[in-house]
Amino acid sequence: MREKQVYKDNFLTKEKLAEMLGTNRTYLSQIINEKYGSSFTYYINSYRIDEAIHVLSDPDNTIPLKALSAQLGFNSISTFYKVFQLAVGMPPSLYRSKVIELQKTS
Repeated sequence: MREKQVYKDNFLTKEKLAEMLGTNRTYLSQIINEKYGSSFTYYINSYRIDEAIHVLSDPDNTIPLKALSAQLGFNSISTFYKVFQLAVGMPPSLYRSKVIELQKTS
């Protein structure tokens, strides 16, 4: 997942990933659920949010949030904001401004 960054594909489906792995969607869902305790969507979004945190933690990176959300495979910025907020506890714009603020005080 990390090496090929397939999570960035905004058309990624369970079926498509299963095909890439040479298995079926039922088995893929079962493995994700057993190993990670989550759904396919949550599993994929966790990679996307980890990447977003990495990008937004760089105070020199000024990529617009809409472009970042598309680059990470989100089909809408509102979904990106919602998933980021749930995972991090604040919206991506606030996270970015806090990183910049911390950079200034260091």
